[in-house]
Amino acid sequence: MIKSYKNKLYSWSERCGKKVGLDLSYFIKNGFWMAIGQIADIIIGIALFAIFARLATKETLGYYQFVMAVFAVVSVASIPGLNTSVLREVARGNDGEYVPAVRKSFFWSLLGVPIIILVGFYYYMFGSRELGSILMITSVFFPFFYAPNTWNAFLQGKCEYKKFTIFGAVQSAINAVVTIAVIYLDRSNALLIISVYLMSYSIFNVIYYCKSLNYIENNKNSGEAMKYGWFLTKINFFNFAAESVDKIIIGTLLSPVSLAIFSVVSALPFKLKMVAKSIFSVTFPKMSQDSFRAIDFIKRRQGQVILIFAFLFSILAGVIYFFLIVPISQLFFGDNYSDYYYYGRYFAILVVIHVPYLIASWYLQAKKMSRSITYISITSFLIKIVSLIIGVKIWGIVGGIWIYNMNAILLLGMHIIAIYIEDKKYSRLALELTQ
Repeated sequence: MIKSYKNKLYSWSERCGKKVGLDLSYFIKNGFWMAIGQIADIIIGIALFAIFARLATKETLGYYQFVMAVFAVVSVASIPGLNTSVLREVARGNDGEYVPAVRKSFFWSLLGVPIIILVGFYYYMFGSRELGSILMITSVFFPFFYAPNTWNAFLQGKCEYKKFTIFGAVQSAINAVVTIAVIYLDRSNALLIISVYLMSYSIFNVIYYCKSLNYIENNKNSGEAMKYGWFLTKINFFNFAAESVDKIIIGTLLSPVSLAIFSVVSALPFKLKMVAKSIFSVTFPKMSQDSFRAIDFIKRRQGQVILIFAFLFSILAGVIYFFLIVPISQLFFGDNYSDYYYYGRYFAILVVIHVPYLIASWYLQAKKMSRSITYISITSFLIKIVSLIIGVKIWGIVGGIWIYNMNAILLLGMHIIAIYIEDKKYSRLALELTQ
């Protein structure tokens, strides 16, 4: 019976898809698994963070967030642009790009170890000795934490969303269980908690990379994955850094306790960001196809209807989020941070604009709009750094939150302008070639 309903749903989606010019059956099938995976991930992630907020000390939570932020910034050493590049090439049938990319990522990741040790040494000498020690000791996990995780990009490129979902859910669940167990044993032992978290996550990355090798179907190699991965890494360094620089600035200019507060009030909206990113990543293989152009989609009446509907849906999501975030935060995280939960309402702006930004960002990368990506990354990063330092210095945590939202709006605007300009050029070129 379930199979019968599934077939009817796919049949209906194919008919509707032809009317609006989209492969809806593709999005329903694969978006379903991505949604299931993200529902599991968000439940597990919130459960882990809720235990952290309820049981661990504020200093411990602050240290954990700071270490993860440093790891995220230093992740540029693992050439993270290879993930997107591998996804793009595998979606085009070039499976031979996968293994060399992971090997290159791992060996370059080894550079991250001394970098994190140096950062830890700095904080050990001039800041918190405990934080510095944690950074230096946990640096050993860095190469395994990032390089092998290319398995998820490979499976997405192969459209193996079911496998991707199952693997990710198991990894998140076991990682959360072992971390929570350590928190129960010693809620103030930040070094032990962070080490166990990083180690369990890294072990699963290695296991899943080995399992993903079974899905390689050919040795085709376009020769573009490494080059484009390097390019994306260089110009997206600013994006990678910008995602975590707010936590580093708050933790450095204010305190680990302030960072813990910021992390709690931003936990749910940032988790929603991750959910949206994973679900809408199913659009990337379609956007990578040469036949898809944004300007053609927008010109069609069906495309305009879809965009209006998406806009209204985003507004509704933001309004619902605004009114529910305080009681939901209280429910999940308890009373330790109850004086600050209303800060979370400010992130309603982010909830409204993130999906449009995400799709615009995927489009620029899928179409390899290199110049636009470079300009946007560098400009937005510099603006964010300067404005965050000023905002946090003057207004503290609230200043950091508002600056984060304002920069998100700026980033969306820059992406829309870039797509408009680039597609206009493409249309003129196409017209000249047909004449």
